[in-house]
Amino acid sequence: MENKTISIILPHYNHTEYLYESVQSIINQTYSNWTLLLINDDPRVDILNYELLDNRIIVYQDGYNKGQPARLNEGIDYSHSDYIAFQDADDISISQRFELSLKYINVSDAIYSDAIVLLRNGTNKYITSPEPTLKTLETKCFGCFASTMMRTDLAKKIPFDESVGYGNDWIWWIKVMKKNPKVTKIPFPLYFYRDYSSNFRLRTVNKLQTIKSRIHKRKMQNILMEQVRNAHKITKI
Repeated sequence: MENKTISIILPHYNHTEYLYESVQSIINQTYSNWTLLLINDDPRVDILNYELLDNRIIVYQDGYNKGQPARLNEGIDYSHSDYIAFQDADDISISQRFELSLKYINVSDAIYSDAIVLLRNGTNKYITSPEPTLKTLETKCFGCFASTMMRTDLAKKIPFDESVGYGNDWIWWIKVMKKNPKVTKIPFPLYFYRDYSSNFRLRTVNKLQTIKSRIHKRKMQNILMEQVRNAHKITKI
């Protein structure tokens, strides 16, 4: 499988504090045939020097803030690999992530895994991802989105909805499942992601804005659940 190429799409916004550690977790991979597409969505910082860390890193920065869905779509457009994987700018991949992912995706169209949550109190929490079915999507997303790896030709047919903030990964998975792909859940963690708890947000950002965000989140969850119920009906016909 060493001849298979992987493009890792990593959008960056407001996570300069963690970005080096995130990028280093890609450099440290036991599988070496990858390209990291580091897409800067934060016009306040210059991250072009990250290309100096490894010749497999390509930085894109245009001085604009377009939002994560738009940057993910750009990354997919830039990719000419066999597979596409995702990484968040403040998270960490285990060193065997892509080596193990390739073993599972060899008989699948897409994979994702369990994850370890890095809590702000210094402890870790194991998260078991749900099964990859439309029934699951009626109430929740598939778990840690950034642990996903997918065939590039399939990803290019499924753009992210750039009009949606919260829930864009949920909508994306609904689109994916409508195409009836073979999706496999890897039953162990390949990925660490940071948790930004509600209590932390309430202490550090405007409380009214936090409340508005929660209302919007509940509204989006209802919309998404209705979409997946409709998708499920279409699949059964």
